[in-house]
Amino acid sequence: MGVPVKSLLSTMLVKRGMHESGTTHPHPVFANATRILVERLQQLGNEEDIDIDVISSEPIFVRYIRTKNGEVLAEINMTNQEQSSKSD
Repeated sequence: MGVPVKSLLSTMLVKRGMHESGTTHPHPVFANATRILVERLQQLGNEEDIDIDVISSEPIFVRYIRTKNGEVLAEINMTNQEQSSKSD
């Protein structure tokens, strides 16, 4: 069961506002995913459901997926950043 667009969008608008105001300083991967997700959620109906698929929590890999058709709206994928920083 997914999260309604209205609820997720409300949360993500707060997060994006915190990023833009400088209240928080997230990794660029998080900031970019939040921006993309907000843009895409704003195009959907408020009652549509979004699945949040946590593929991995260490390193973080999360996908936001439209429940009705499986479209990936945005993802946060830190797996590549973790591997590149370990090889430096």
